Amino acid sequence: TSTMSIIGFGDTDVVEFIEVNIEAGKLACRCTVNTTVNFIAVSDAVNVPEHVWTHVAVRQPGNGIGIELFINGVKTAHTNSTATDIYEWFNNCNNIDKGSIGATPKTGDNAYTQEFVGGISDVKYWNSALTDAQILADAQSGYTTGVVQWWDMSSLVDKGSGADNMTAVSDVYL
Repeated sequence: TSTMSIIGFGDTDVVEFIEVNIEAGKLACRCTVNTTVNFIAVSDAVNVPEHVWTHVAVRQPGNGIGIELFINGVKTAHTNSTATDIYEWFNNCNNIDKGSIGATPKTGDNAYTQEFVGGISDVKYWNSALTDAQILADAQSGYTTGVVQWWDMSSLVDKGSGADNMTAVSDVYL
């Protein structure tokens, strides 16, 4: 029944963030730019069950298509409860200055919220939208072609570019 962040990006002094969450068993992605809520996309069904390893992905392809959510490699139906700008993404979030796996810095005061209770592994970021087939391949066997950042959570090392190693804060377990 809780809200837990898988990954979140935010700012230390402005309410501006992008986050990917599990909210009461549903996959959600939210984007707020300088206090304006641009979108809140939440899967229509409870499709991230407790105690079951689940692959989740979020894609923002642009080109007239808003945010897309994937569960275990398959696109899932979702609703935008707020749709001010469903095409928003990092390119206009000029104030974002930190990222976190397992929590979100979204309050604009350098605090973290929505700590994840559970296991997270293989967090990956590509700077271009993957195809449906590539997302399915990642869910089934771990697709890494063109990955920019990749943390397998067995260490704090970025296995993608190597430029963004992590710093452990609070109760981090490897």
